[in-house]
Amino acid sequence: MSQPGEEKPQTALPELTAPTSGAEVRHLLAGLEAQLEKEKGLRAWLRSRPTSVRFALALCVVGAVLALEIARSQRVTEVLQNWSILAGQTLLVVSGVSLYLRSGVLVSRSRLLFSGLLLLAAPFWVSLLVGRLGNSGHFEALASGLGCFAHGVFYSAPLALMLLLLDRHDRPASESLILRGAIIGVVGNLALIWHCPSTDLLHLFSGHAGLGVGWVLGWLLWRRVGQIHG
Repeated sequence: MSQPGEEKPQTALPELTAPTSGAEVRHLLAGLEAQLEKEKGLRAWLRSRPTSVRFALALCVVGAVLALEIARSQRVTEVLQNWSILAGQTLLVVSGVSLYLRSGVLVSRSRLLFSGLLLLAAPFWVSLLVGRLGNSGHFEALASGLGCFAHGVFYSAPLALMLLLLDRHDRPASESLILRGAIIGVVGNLALIWHCPSTDLLHLFSGHAGLGVGWVLGWLLWRRVGQIHG
């Protein structure tokens, strides 16, 4: 339920009020599915799929992205030594995708925001755990970080596209966009773990952990431009 002063997400669907019973939830979801079935095109078809199918499609993209990076990696043994970090971030991605795809009816905006901020913070905590202040200068660390940032954007872009296509809201709320960007950022960080051996803290902050922040700012800017020209 929106709080006073909060921005309400604009969607192609009728506005949904907070359900008060299980029967009302089922009624709302049935009506939503029926309306989505009437839309045409690839995005309409994807958005009309049941949540379980959309969830599976999103995770398939995550798996394909990481499998491609692992296949190219020469650091498999080294990375697997930090299996707990991999498992923790993977669990965050799975839970984040589940929340994101259920936003609007079953998940509150405050919960979306909390989850988004948690996923945004996770790569910074990981960087603090594994990183250290390097001997290279700030410029070198930032320059190499920029290369990793571009690599992370490239490998996480397929998931960005898939989450956009699966989203049932044409103009999602800010909280939903924050969660979307944070999820993509964590997946980009997971890909970079297999790609980059650097433990320089400045490099990790700028090129790895900052990926989610970049995606969030990009989505918010994308929505703002759409509002201006819409």
